Amino acid sequence: MRVGIISASFPPDFGWDGSSTRAYELAMGLKAAGHEVEIIALAAEIESETIQDGMRVHRVLVNQELVKLNVVPKTTPNALTIWSSRSALWKACLKAHAQRPFDVLDIPNILWDGLLPAISGLFPIIVRLQQHQSVYDKESIGAKSAFAFDSKLVNELSDLSMNIAERIYSPTAELAAAVVSKEASKVEIISDPLDLDRFTVYGVMAMPKDSDRKVIIVAKVRDKVVHKYVCDVIKGVAQQNSELPFLILAEDITSDDDEHHAQEAMKGIIGEHNPIVVTRAYHQLLPELLRSGQIILVAPGSERVPYAWLESMACQRALVASAEPGCEQYLRADEDAVLVKPFDVKATVNAIVNLASDRRLRLKLAIAGCRSVHEKHSRQHAIESLVALYESARQTYKSDERVAARVMAMHDFVERSETLVASYDKMLYDLLFVESPEFRFRHWFTKFADSKSPAAPLATKFKKIFGVKHSNGNS
Repeated sequence: MRVGIISASFPPDFGWDGSSTRAYELAMGLKAAGHEVEIIALAAEIESETIQDGMRVHRVLVNQELVKLNVVPKTTPNALTIWSSRSALWKACLKAHAQRPFDVLDIPNILWDGLLPAISGLFPIIVRLQQHQSVYDKESIGAKSAFAFDSKLVNELSDLSMNIAERIYSPTAELAAAVVSKEASKVEIISDPLDLDRFTVYGVMAMPKDSDRKVIIVAKVRDKVVHKYVCDVIKGVAQQNSELPFLILAEDITSDDDEHHAQEAMKGIIGEHNPIVVTRAYHQLLPELLRSGQIILVAPGSERVPYAWLESMACQRALVASAEPGCEQYLRADEDAVLVKPFDVKATVNAIVNLASDRRLRLKLAIAGCRSVHEKHSRQHAIESLVALYESARQTYKSDERVAARVMAMHDFVERSETLVASYDKMLYDLLFVESPEFRFRHWFTKFADSKSPAAPLATKFKKIFGVKHSNGNS
């Protein structure tokens, strides 16, 4: 089967956050199962078409010409930003399909990534729900724009891709219920796949075994709040056990200089007496790095969840994690991980100290976590379910029922677009009210002429004589 995958961020460009890692794992799993995979992604710096790990990857740059427009950036900045980047993805996707047709196209549900290919009807569309970002897209994007039309447009067009899609799948039932609340039961649950041949308890360690209780902290060290939390945790643990070594895997540093500065900054705050090493979270060395410790703390705000959790458990390490929304879909408190409130330094310190002093507890959590990952997140099992979903979509794609369903989805969008037009009208009115003194005068003059003031008839006569017209009373 020839599978196209659209993923705006695809490693190594833009890093290895949760959604990027998932796209990579899905692609590698499909390739390992004998399918031909082609990825369309945004480029961090240079456009390219390369073979990466045996898969063709198209990386395209954002269209910067649209950003130079005068009015649109003021009124619909979100829609413009998304359109300028996603249009490049669409062109690359359609070009690749024209050269060699895709059997299916796998797209994320967020930010129009597969909107135009979905509308084209050229191939079966499979939508994968993105962890965290899906909810962010629906709830928070409007806060970035002064006009409601911007967020309405973004969300309506994002929903259109899902309404047209042949199938939708999600890593968890909770995410499916949050994003596709009305038809969550129709969403296939396919867990986040992990390469358990790489992430395993067996293998070499990247760091010397100076202690069988070394603590590894996975965190964003450039985030001030997270940085303070990590420092406070290390100091709190050191007060009770000054010999406990720490290894910090920094998710947000990418160079030797950044690594050195982060190391010095930690020493400056915590002191020289603590054995602390700060290094980049090298993806190729990640299993070896994780195996170097016995206790792993995934700090709040990690961009790599859920993979930061899954990879640690797969290496059979005792995990301490923040009880963030959605974590219960992956972790069982006190069974395969210790969960603490986000940024609760005291609880985190106690959890690490207890695990460091209790070998039996460490092994209990580590073994249970490793077993859970093998049962639920095997790459082979996830890919088998995904391929079955693809095959099902191919079989029903051209059926009369599915063609009718896609037509109905477009009809539904057309009906909802009437509210978009009303929102667009209000946006233009608000923009003119802010930018044009003449428009404001017309607005208030019309309001006065239509009021019950004794002078209103005179104003109405003045309006007719001088042609002050204003039919819309919105503001």
